[in-house]
Amino acid sequence: MNIDKKLLTNDLRRLRSYVENGRKDDVKYEYARLYWFNETCIDLFDLGYEDVDLTEKDYEMIRLFEKKEKRKLLEFTKNNIDVLRGIDNFVKRLDANGFDALNWCNLKQFNENEIKDIMLSYYSTFGNKTYLIAKKHFDEKRISLNHGNNYQGYYIYSTNIKDGYIYLNDELIDTSVVADLAHELGHAYDFNTFIIPQSKKYSNIRDPYLEVPSTFFEIDFLNYLISQNIDRKGARTLKNSRVYQLVTDDDFEFSDYSKELRENLVYKLGYYFAFHLCEVCENKEKFLKQFNNFLTSRCEADIEALLSFVGIDYDEFLSGDIIMHPLLSNNKILSKNLNY
Repeated sequence: MNIDKKLLTNDLRRLRSYVENGRKDDVKYEYARLYWFNETCIDLFDLGYEDVDLTEKDYEMIRLFEKKEKRKLLEFTKNNIDVLRGIDNFVKRLDANGFDALNWCNLKQFNENEIKDIMLSYYSTFGNKTYLIAKKHFDEKRISLNHGNNYQGYYIYSTNIKDGYIYLNDELIDTSVVADLAHELGHAYDFNTFIIPQSKKYSNIRDPYLEVPSTFFEIDFLNYLISQNIDRKGARTLKNSRVYQLVTDDDFEFSDYSKELRENLVYKLGYYFAFHLCEVCENKEKFLKQFNNFLTSRCEADIEALLSFVGIDYDEFLSGDIIMHPLLSNNKILSKNLNY
């Protein structure tokens, strides 16, 4: 399964032209995306451009922009320290109850037709809109599933082009990669629901909720694999392992606007939200309407207001009581199945 060469290279040309000739105050939003479009073209087709001709002044503007955006992310961390401490306390309670995230089993492998059928069947459970977004990525060949030794997985998009691509590279196309595809399609849903319709000049550098939609669809997809008996052990294994994402590195607070700052925040917050969202997602089409309110309000509303959109009490969110039993139960069933 590969990305359409003509489609991606044409989009790369359009994006390069925009970055070189567009308004300079907009360049800061698209230059990083140009880099990833370019790297993907090089990796897949051995085609790409040399560095775009920007002046040193342009590069300095981009560096200042990124520093400012990352500072906003750090400010969010300080303003919501109670939430982050609540997550840390929740992890400690899990450990005290005997949770073991190291349980692992062999994962089921899939062919391309099986992957497409499973993914479209899953996304159709939320209604026609999610189904059509997923289907578009398959039909227009916007997904790359490659066999390679070094794992990579990401969703690239451009607000100027108004479309995106999914790139996944792993040695085996198994349940883990399929779950990653569900994750990246979650980013695609977010892009089509929030960023493009609202015409956002959007920076994902500062968005603390960047991984909430993707992790929600990923965890819910794992629950789907369990309920449909597609790969119960594998899905339980992966769901179990995602609890690791709630753990913060010891030196997190000393991070200097670095990549570690984002990864310690956006994935930690994303998976904690995802575990909670999956517990209140009973009627999927109805829930999706509530979740859309969450997505479209996340730049303005605080955490308590966002939780109210999806029917989660703030204090219960801090404690993690809603998700404690489900995660411990999944861990117990997995241990029993693996004879631990």
